[in-house]
Amino acid sequence: MSTHIHTIGLLFSHAPDRQLLVDFLVEGGYRVRAPRLNRVQPEHWDDVSLILADEVAAWRYREVLLGLKNRSEAIFLPLLVATSPTTPVAPWLEAGFDDVIRLPVSKAELHTRLSTFLRLREQSLELARRSEEMFRALVEQSLVGVYLFTDRFLYVNEALARIFGYRPEEVMERLTPLDLTHPDDHPLVMERVRKRLSGEVEAERYTLRGVRKDGSTIYCEVFGRRITYQGQPAILGTLIDITDRVQASIRQAQLQEALQRQAAELEQRVAERTADLEEFVYSVSHDLRAPLRAMQGFAQVLLEDYADHLDAMGQEYARRIVEAGERMDTLIQDLLTYSRLNQVEIHVTRVDLRRVVQEALAQLQEESPARNARVTIEEPLPVVLAHYTTLLQVVLNLLSNACKFVAP
Repeated sequence: MSTHIHTIGLLFSHAPDRQLLVDFLVEGGYRVRAPRLNRVQPEHWDDVSLILADEVAAWRYREVLLGLKNRSEAIFLPLLVATSPTTPVAPWLEAGFDDVIRLPVSKAELHTRLSTFLRLREQSLELARRSEEMFRALVEQSLVGVYLFTDRFLYVNEALARIFGYRPEEVMERLTPLDLTHPDDHPLVMERVRKRLSGEVEAERYTLRGVRKDGSTIYCEVFGRRITYQGQPAILGTLIDITDRVQASIRQAQLQEALQRQAAELEQRVAERTADLEEFVYSVSHDLRAPLRAMQGFAQVLLEDYADHLDAMGQEYARRIVEAGERMDTLIQDLLTYSRLNQVEIHVTRVDLRRVVQEALAQLQEESPARNARVTIEEPLPVVLAHYTTLLQVVLNLLSNACKFVAP
């Protein structure tokens, strides 16, 4: 038998019955609360282990008694109602009461009933105590902040207090959730808390800015779920410090912005240099080709009109001038062609590679018919995705280089 002295609350409208029960319970070693009905405040009976009421009182205070019973989901508070022999039992049990005692009742039966329910309460207290010990052992060792609050903190673990630079007792004794929240985030937190306490949502995860004891700002990720604690809605949740992650993200964003800025500056410099190159190419086209053609023309005139005035060595030199001029003209033409490729918008389409090769061979034959090159094509050639003009120039350059630099 437990040595704990239980307190039993009596709610009886008939004074003689109330006094008989008080005498019996005191004789049995119980403490008793048995006020008159017009003075009773059962909502404040936090120290009561069991409540026994007659039908009048049970009906009158039914909502209050059931609210007191449901204040804790873990600790069992027995509610018993004493009725006349003819009163149906089921309605009381369906209403939430735990047992119905029909009057009159013997002392032995009443003692047995009370003892049984008080033992159930003791067992629930022991289970709740063990559960709380397990809960505390778990959360006190956790690296994650754990909290329980309504309008104030009811519990915080060591990790949460450490994140904000406090001791747990400092937080629970004098701080509210808003005291740990950056002022700019107060509306966010107040709305999220309101929705959960009102039952609009069961749980939420979000980020907020917190304020440490030293006044510094940290970034936090919180998850909280609505629960019922001692009959009242409360929020139980976890909190982690994500300041390092957020700052790393900010640094990464700053780095990305710097890279984009540098890329834009580089693109601008490339555009400027491209403009310089275009100007240079224009100069090559108009300033270099004119004297080059003049040189080629005069050398060709020497060969055609004055060959009989030149010895073999002079004629060879003139031919070399003409050939060198042709090669130089080809280089200039290639440079102009390459520069134009950068100014043309590239549209990729399906291109028949066989057609490209045939056209390149035709151009090569027109430009250098004397080369007498033999080109072998292994067919079939595929259809590819490419820009036709660019691909044609690439193939033409490859074939031209092969003819120039591959020994016959």
